[in-house]
Amino acid sequence: MTVTSTNVVANCPFLQWHSGAMIVRTDKNITDDSAYGPAQALKIDTTKMIVTMVAHRGFGPDGRAIYYIVADSTRADPAMMMGVTFAPNDAKLISSPAVVDLIQFMNGIKGSGPMGFQAGIGGLGPGDPNYTPIWKISFNTWKDPSKARILETEADITAMQQAGMITVILAHGGMHAVNCPFFDPSTVSAHQSKG
Repeated sequence: MTVTSTNVVANCPFLQWHSGAMIVRTDKNITDDSAYGPAQALKIDTTKMIVTMVAHRGFGPDGRAIYYIVADSTRADPAMMMGVTFAPNDAKLISSPAVVDLIQFMNGIKGSGPMGFQAGIGGLGPGDPNYTPIWKISFNTWKDPSKARILETEADITAMQQAGMITVILAHGGMHAVNCPFFDPSTVSAHQSKG
């Protein structure tokens, strides 16, 4: 046998393994009001080798809709909250260009984000040349939640920071990354009704 090194890196999240599997969501009816957790998998079919996951909506840096699945987390508590695989070794990627920023909202307008508030804003969108599925999480907090409004772009975040209306801090001291591959909105629409 000959082993030849390549520059190819494959993102292959663990969904089911010898002694366990990702948690499968019991409530399969997903709406804008559904909780982010307690699970991301809707169905794991090992016979057909098909996994059905929840597609979450967020914003790209320019306000375009992005859709993503959540596969694993570098931190145990968020992994448990979202119902995904705990992958502590992904933390080694955090200081590399293999991660992109994702700002999640801790208060403000109620929505479909993981903390129950508006959807997050990612540093890249589908088709961007430096795309990566690994997101380094930051938390956005409105200083006065009664003045919150929907933010859709990185420029919105910057403007609100400069106006002193929000604070953005790295989650868990900058050591929280989540594996969230993107899907084009048309892909989500094409498969939405398939179970």
